[in-house]
Amino acid sequence: MKQTDNFKLNKPDYTDVADISIINDNMDIIDNILGGHTKSTSNPHNVTKEQLGLENVNNTADSNKNVLSATKLTTARKINGTVFDGTADITVPATLTFTALVSKDLNTVTAQGFYGGGANNSCTNLPTEVSTFMLIVS
Repeated sequence: MKQTDNFKLNKPDYTDVADISIINDNMDIIDNILGGHTKSTSNPHNVTKEQLGLENVNNTADSNKNVLSATKLTTARKINGTVFDGTADITVPATLTFTALVSKDLNTVTAQGFYGGGANNSCTNLPTEVSTFMLIVS
């Protein structure tokens, strides 16, 4: 019986009667070859990182990189008006203002801030059954 060149699979002639054992033997050969190949981690095709679009990847351990600690930012940022470049802690000033509302339509309060109303205020559009309130607009 003829065989294939690469994997030596049995090739019955067109006049041969199909023999399931030959088909099964061929399938076992293919399964073993493909199974061994797909489980291989040795890069049998010598694929390069350029071929995968990974040419800019630095394949070193994280312990050898700056990822474990903060470093200076390439471009400094401002956080709430304070310049931050990553080299030191910063203190961010926070101006929290509170405005007491006595007689205001709460639907018209749109400026950012902290608002509140004490008992006996005459504000409108309060939640039902509420006399004192806190409102944060951000």
